[in-house]
Amino acid sequence: MTAETTMVNDKREIFGWAMYDWANSAFSTTVGTVFLGPYVASLARTAAEAAGTANVKFLGIPVAPTIWISILGGAISSTSPSSSSSL
Repeated sequence: MTAETTMVNDKREIFGWAMYDWANSAFSTTVGTVFLGPYVASLARTAAEAAGTANVKFLGIPVAPTIWISILGGAISSTSPSSSSSL
């Protein structure tokens, strides 16, 4: 019987997981900013037009509908993992 040995810190595997993490972070940030931001901004604009105002009230504070793109872009990019803590 031979014991099968596995490399604990295989450099190719670590590099592969690092590239996966980088690509996944870039993808989620890009999709969230490019697609989700304008979608939510259009929803806010529609709600403002339906209410007959130029602003939408968020927690009682009047906010311009186009500001949602920058808010969501910043929030999504700050919550996506930028590095793997397991490496």
